[in-house]
Amino acid sequence: RDASEIKKYMKQFQESGAFEIENALLKKAQNDFKAFRCSEEETLTAMREIYEEAEYILDPHSAVGIHAASLMLGDKKEVVISLA
Repeated sequence: RDASEIKKYMKQFQESGAFEIENALLKKAQNDFKAFRCSEEETLTAMREIYEEAEYILDPHSAVGIHAASLMLGDKKEVVISLA
C-alpha cells in the first residue's frame, strides 16, 4: 500500500524486466497468494469431470481454476468464481 515502493518496483521492472523485493515482503505475499499450474491433460480432465457431473461445458480457463481449487482443497467443496 506504499505508492512510492510500488513505483520503485515498477521502474525497476520497466528498466530490467525484473524486480527484487525484500524477503519479509515476499513471505507476506506468499502467505496471501497461492499459485498452481495445470497441464493440458489435467485441464481436459477437469472439463470432462465437470461435464460428466453437471452436463456443463467448462471453458479451459475455468477448468484450470477448478483443477487448482481441487489441489488446494482436496475433497472439500467450495464455490469457484472464474473471470476471464
